[in-house]
Amino acid sequence: MAEVVFIAPTRDMQQDALAILKDIHLDAQVFVESSATVLSRVAAAQKEGALVAIARGNHANLILNHLDIPLVEIRLGGQSVAALIHQAKQLSIKPNPTIAFLGFPDMFSDVKSFEDILNVTVREYLVNSSEGIPEAVCQARSEGADVLVSGEIGVETAREMGLPVVLLRSSKEDLLSALRAAKRLLYAIELEKRNTVEVNPLLNYSFDGIIKLDAQGLITMVNYMTERIFRRSAGELIGQPLTAFFDEQDSRAIRERIQSSEKQQSFMLHMGNVSLIANLVNLLVSGVNQGAILSFQEFGAIEAMEEVIRQDRYSRVQKALRRFSDIPGRSPLYNRALEDAQICAQFDLPLLLLGEPGTGKRTLAECVHNASLRRNNPFIAMDCAGMPENLQEELLSGNEHNSLFKSAHTGTLFIDNVDRLTPSAQYQLLSGLRDKVIWQLDRMRALPVNVRVIAATGVDLARDKAFNLPLFTMVSQFVISLPALRHRQEDIRDLAEQYIARYCTRYRKYITLTPEAHQAIAAYSWPGNLMQLNLYAEKLVLLSRDKVITEDFILRTLPLPPRQEGPATDILAPVAPVVIYRSPEAESVLRALDRHNGSRTAAARELGISKTTLWRKMKDNNIQGSFRSGSGTKSCENSD
Repeated sequence: MAEVVFIAPTRDMQQDALAILKDIHLDAQVFVESSATVLSRVAAAQKEGALVAIARGNHANLILNHLDIPLVEIRLGGQSVAALIHQAKQLSIKPNPTIAFLGFPDMFSDVKSFEDILNVTVREYLVNSSEGIPEAVCQARSEGADVLVSGEIGVETAREMGLPVVLLRSSKEDLLSALRAAKRLLYAIELEKRNTVEVNPLLNYSFDGIIKLDAQGLITMVNYMTERIFRRSAGELIGQPLTAFFDEQDSRAIRERIQSSEKQQSFMLHMGNVSLIANLVNLLVSGVNQGAILSFQEFGAIEAMEEVIRQDRYSRVQKALRRFSDIPGRSPLYNRALEDAQICAQFDLPLLLLGEPGTGKRTLAECVHNASLRRNNPFIAMDCAGMPENLQEELLSGNEHNSLFKSAHTGTLFIDNVDRLTPSAQYQLLSGLRDKVIWQLDRMRALPVNVRVIAATGVDLARDKAFNLPLFTMVSQFVISLPALRHRQEDIRDLAEQYIARYCTRYRKYITLTPEAHQAIAAYSWPGNLMQLNLYAEKLVLLSRDKVITEDFILRTLPLPPRQEGPATDILAPVAPVVIYRSPEAESVLRALDRHNGSRTAAARELGISKTTLWRKMKDNNIQGSFRSGSGTKSCENSD
């Protein structure tokens, strides 16, 4: 098969092209095709070895939008345009007619330059698909065109309307110019092949893994180091999307960076137990992304890459990364909150999230943002806890350089611990919500803003007299309450496994938990909610010496009970046995422990329950260390 496939709309153009090919020694085949057959013809030619296509008008537009082959578009040069204008003038009785040129972008040379020379008015009507041609003909006629110059589809429409029309015709000079451009393009392709043969040995001796991607993110070339790190051959990698080898979060980061207009970006990737420091360079040609080069190394010396890691972490702080699909949950109470949040995401009204610290309010806010129509716009977060009063007002007041409303314009502003806002900052927030403006204090002017606000708090704002009532009315149009982790027993195991897997990857360890160990984790109250469970999972991975974690190890390492309000006590002082237990459940547990001298194993066996269940009953009834029953004081601290 020839290296060039030339698509002609008419027999005349085919004959002209064949005559030119005899003189320029170009390996090409010329076909006459309709719009219905052009794609199948070029696709078949490409499969048989064609490297470049040549076409004009609608044929070129179809190839460009549906096939992946270098294309040379036949452009009408000055000589062809002048000839068409001369032909069009003969169809009009006016001395200075208005002539409309109808076609596709980049199809004509500068037609306006002929107006003074040929004493005509020229207007250009460009469309992006053949479906737009009839409408463009109507527009040209309504705007006073005396004659239309167009291709076959435009000619048929113009004749139906009674508008004089001239059929586009490319001169031999136009065809020669296109064929010469195709010849130069073939030379460039051949040169690239030779360069690839020379560059490949250099790439294969690089200490970096190197991957070349096309504009869709598909792998087109890899070096030896990539094969070693990915543990796959080049044949298994080429043609695959790069995102197929990473989890959803890293895949999302890859897609965002490939689509970015930034030339070069550094970030981190994780593949199983392997962490990579990656550098991506986008190949931009006239601002259009033509693919990317990804180079990477296995993450070894943390100190050497400290700056990259810091930048990566900072960028994640002000981005909404989580989606509803990322959140595990089987608890009916929590799933109901998620369902409500997904409904709220479809609207722009303010949203108030209620929940104890650590229940995942920030995570849910990110999910709402990413499920909304604002998903491609900024997500800005502000935590009022511990923030100085003057800084709150400065961030919300609209100062030129640090206004959060300005940064979040067209996106989402998430305000955590909104109950900590000062009265002045509350008023600024109310102004942004109610009036859709913020006051730039440094310029004393109002600036319109378009921001969706998601507020979060752990207190009852309806009873908080210090909180601005109109502001409460505004932010509480949608209210979602997030349950504490102790009310989500069904989710604790899934969450714990997710967190443990994350830290196993980070610290390159592998551990599993026995069913009893999972039960012990689920039985704990987790007063610190998701944050506390996450921290405990990291501690568990770091402290583990065995691959299998047992119940006893869990019970030894669980967090201390939550801090109690009241005067501080000496942690070394003995605890007085003063608690009297009166519940039937407590009495049965105590009597069993009495009979077995505090042995949890023996007591659980007598009661017909597991050690984990016994431990939970002791926790629920505050049976800790020393205890008092009808037979006196006992201790189960060191038993078992």
